[in-house]
Amino acid sequence: MKTSRFSARSIILALTACFFLLAFSSCGTAAPAVQEDGVRPPPVVTDLSGFAQQVQVSVNGGPLRGYNNLAAALDSIGGNAGIFHVFIGEDQDIAPRQFAAANQNVTLIGVGGERRIRLSSNGSMFIVGRTEQPNVNTIALTIGENITLVGRSADGHGGENNNAPLVAIRRHASFTMLPGSKITGNTSTSNTFFSAGVQGNIGGRFIMKGGIITGNHAIGTHARVAGGLFVTSDVNLRTQVHVAGEITGNTGRSGDVLFLHGNVTTNTLAGNGTIGELFIHSNNNADSGFIILAQDWTGSIGTINFGGGLVAGTQSLDAVTGWWNASNVVMRAETGRTLTEADFQGITMGIIRSVNGDDSRPVSQTHRLALGAGNTVRLVAN
Repeated sequence: MKTSRFSARSIILALTACFFLLAFSSCGTAAPAVQEDGVRPPPVVTDLSGFAQQVQVSVNGGPLRGYNNLAAALDSIGGNAGIFHVFIGEDQDIAPRQFAAANQNVTLIGVGGERRIRLSSNGSMFIVGRTEQPNVNTIALTIGENITLVGRSADGHGGENNNAPLVAIRRHASFTMLPGSKITGNTSTSNTFFSAGVQGNIGGRFIMKGGIITGNHAIGTHARVAGGLFVTSDVNLRTQVHVAGEITGNTGRSGDVLFLHGNVTTNTLAGNGTIGELFIHSNNNADSGFIILAQDWTGSIGTINFGGGLVAGTQSLDAVTGWWNASNVVMRAETGRTLTEADFQGITMGIIRSVNGDDSRPVSQTHRLALGAGNTVRLVAN
């Protein structure tokens, strides 16, 4: 009889322990259900004030696990495959880091207000992908609501300028910005083809579903440096860009955004996608350098500038102008949209320049935008 009472008590204690373990492992979260594809959605975390550790990680929709800081959380992810949601409840400092593991998807989410992730030493805060990545998009980084990436600048955080873009996307990898995210405060001295904000390399994907890139400055002397976003491609690996957020208030010799080699780059403006100053380049290929306007695009472009060529110093201003006369598509409509003059009437025409940037003239002296065949906007001679 005594033994049976002990067994019952043990069962009760064990069940009580399990209850508290489950309760605390999901504190501040809504318990996720398994989806039809077998993958659980991440917990819904709205408050981390009850947690001793202000960085919590969910793996494949599982329970949260705490870490002392973001660096420790990302160290735990390491080279593991899976879907990782990192919830951050206070500002963080982090050294440059690369995401290079196949089949790895990491999302950073701020909890309880804006959470600033500050770069603690020179270099790109996040490099997403690797140069030898196979021909699949299996590496992904997303910054979500309330996440602000802060770079380095002589007059801001760090007290010295940086030498790289804040985020660099390598081939077959994806970087996504969600509404409520921000990239700011990075000044890059690089004289190579870099942006101070985000650099999209050959074969990468930049998906801006919302958020803002602002307050970044490319102070290198190369003609192609851009303050907010630089994108390039080649004929073998197409780079994909989708901008439905805001890229304004950045500076560089190529303004806020530079789209290079547009004939093999998919550059789409969607939603409220807004660009302050844009440079697009023609490479003397048919329909080179164009932007795709999505069906739902209601945003704006402040100024458009034109350039061209591949090798600095080999193409004159007249040569580049001739390329734009031949390859003159500036915008195309996504299927289902019909372009009108209202799509470009508010755009300021900037400059057209030689490859090395040493020679330029106002576009309006020789060219203007006009509706063209095939549901396009073209650069045509006056």
